[in-house]
Amino acid sequence: AEESDAEGVRSIYAPVVRDTAISFELEPPSREEMRDRIRSLRGRLPWIVCAEGPEVWGYAYADRFRSRAAYQWSAEVTVYVGPAWRRRGVGQALYTSLLEGMRLLGYKSAFAGIALPNPPSVALHEALGFRPAGIFRAAGFKLGRWHDVGWWQLELQPLDQPEGAPRTVPEVAALAEWRSALARGLARLR
Repeated sequence: AEESDAEGVRSIYAPVVRDTAISFELEPPSREEMRDRIRSLRGRLPWIVCAEGPEVWGYAYADRFRSRAAYQWSAEVTVYVGPAWRRRGVGQALYTSLLEGMRLLGYKSAFAGIALPNPPSVALHEALGFRPAGIFRAAGFKLGRWHDVGWWQLELQPLDQPEGAPRTVPEVAALAEWRSALARGLARLR
């Protein structure tokens, strides 16, 4: 993702924030806030978009799971797809590229929090190999009621002794393996 993708990303995310409990944010972020989010994560962890020209079809990103040092090999992942592009492989394409990139960076586990109920999101994650890890009951209050959050986990690579901290995106961005990891998702587009 580039900072110039901020408006396309915001246009997908704003209705999710405003009209659903899928996101626990209460106010849609501005274009500037989205630009700042892209900028702040992009150097450390992958933030990718699926787009044709200026039109963003969907986006996915990883963020640190928790701040304590022992969590550094785990990340939380998120994907959002614009309504016109759902059920066309965009979510799977984005996640395939994102997860391959995370493997290359050295991450061991990916976690996804899903506000429940959300059968399409659960189906997407499970189709990609995520397995249920637990439910936080009544974790958030939005749209006049309490909502549970289910957690799904994907082991990205064997949970052996890590060989140092995960690498950052700038450390691998020039490698052919990075371009290959990002390109793997394209085959999933319909």
